[in-house]
Amino acid sequence: MARGKYLSLEEARKEGKLDQFAKEHPAIGDGMMFDSLLERMTTPLKPGDYFLVVAGKMRVAHELEKFEDGSIAVDLYRNLEDYKSDKAMERNFRFWL
Repeated sequence: MARGKYLSLEEARKEGKLDQFAKEHPAIGDGMMFDSLLERMTTPLKPGDYFLVVAGKMRVAHELEKFEDGSIAVDLYRNLEDYKSDKAMERNFRFWL
């Protein structure tokens, strides 16, 4: 195996040395942002509810009606907390899929 000073990710996977790779390539992350993202990814929504990206931000939407042109009318929530407490940022928002 010809490698430089550090183990590559591919080599680490093949050789089962991911711990060594992690030590050689430390990363700084935002723990709060990660926890928030993980919660969004793992929180089950009710049928007919979606995660939507609106103006570059992740939002939660509760579907009210589907239209023939492919659009839907939704109540739009800023985050999961607002969704759970039914504090919509916009009611009857029309969104094209």
